[in-house]
Amino acid sequence: MTSNELKHKAKLQEWALTVQECRSSGKPVKQWCIENKIKVTTYYRWEREILGDAGKSRNKSERNGIAVFAELPAPIKPYRFWRIFCSKQILPKKKRIAR
Repeated sequence: MTSNELKHKAKLQEWALTVQECRSSGKPVKQWCIENKIKVTTYYRWEREILGDAGKSRNKSERNGIAVFAELPAPIKPYRFWRIFCSKQILPKKKRIAR
């Protein structure tokens, strides 16, 4: 492991504790960051990296045969959409052309 990788790993551990401290404070992130003199963008960057690492380790277990299901919203039925869209309430009446 290179020295840069070691430094990054140390920072990651330090920020993991910082993120945990912020989340357990019960305060909004913005307020907590102001009180601790941390840029909000910096906080969210490290939080994303920490949570991303946690997600990667979780995905490894999913690849080992554990199925994970997600609930999806029901699709809108096309005929219902067009019936509503083309109803007389939405479209104006056709004008007759005088001959």
